Amino acid sequence: MLKLYDANISGNCYKIKVLLSFLNVEYEIIDFDLFKRQHKSAEFIALNEFGQIPVLVDGNETIRDSQAILFYLASKYDDGAWLPKDALGQAKVIQWLSVAANEIFNSFAMARVYHLLNRTEIDPCRV
Repeated sequence: MLKLYDANISGNCYKIKVLLSFLNVEYEIIDFDLFKRQHKSAEFIALNEFGQIPVLVDGNETIRDSQAILFYLASKYDDGAWLPKDALGQAKVIQWLSVAANEIFNSFAMARVYHLLNRTEIDPCRV
């Protein structure tokens, strides 16, 4: 069974849970408390050297980064509805994943980090 290392307040984790729901894929949640910085523990760093959630474990495979996880899930469990099979369709999906990783992260997500986690630094690696 898939394992999703998750934090309830994370938008990146939420979008993975939404896609898993759309794909009807069963998974187990391993919940992390970002306020206690559990994602910076040595055990978690062994899964993701950047100390960031989400992380997806599928058998012996470990995938970090929400965009990579979304792409992996759609590639493995989808019939083409969420990830087109043609090159242009895939490029358009990746364009939007890049928007989520850059423009959205560096605006709305950082504001959430500031207000929810009381982090004043703008270093996404320290979130």
